Amino acid sequence: MSTILQVGRAITKEKAASACKKISKEEMEKLRKEDSKLVKGVFRCHEPRGGSVSFNYRKWSGDPVRFYTFYDGLEYEIPVGVAKHLNSNCGYEQHGHILDAQGNPIVDKRAKVVSRMNFESMDFYS
Repeated sequence: MSTILQVGRAITKEKAASACKKISKEEMEKLRKEDSKLVKGVFRCHEPRGGSVSFNYRKWSGDPVRFYTFYDGLEYEIPVGVAKHLNSNCGYEQHGHILDAQGNPIVDKRAKVVSRMNFESMDFYS
């Protein structure tokens, strides 16, 4: 089984193919509308504590590129897609090393994901 390197992670060709599956225009439009619904919440910046962040965001082709600036502790009303992005894509894996039976260091498979920032929703979304 061969693997593909995707943003620092090795995945199988089967997983890559399933991730790139074609969806119908109706399904894509439904997902795009779900991502564009507004949600109210509080932005939290963990690195640096109390900091701010600015970035451009566009998930779907045809949507305009939007510029966002968030400050820690302030309340915002943003699209669900941006909130999901802040909660799932703004972190890094913290690797640990352990010793095997021969005393050689190996990477601990139980890597911990450290979140740099998140969006605490006051509304409910999935």
